[in-house]
Amino acid sequence: MATLFIDIWVGLTLPISLSVVFWVLEPIVIKDITGVSMNIHHSNSWSLG
Repeated sequence: MATLFIDIWVGLTLPISLSVVFWVLEPIVIKDITGVSMNIHHSNSWSLG
């Protein structure tokens, strides 16, 4: 009975917590990717002259 309750609890809380984590991290990751790609592009064009 206890394992069933734990399974239900994990099944409900895990997706919610994951979606919250992704909702918080998504802007940071998107900024990171654009910043890194911009830096790589900039350094490449600079090294080419």
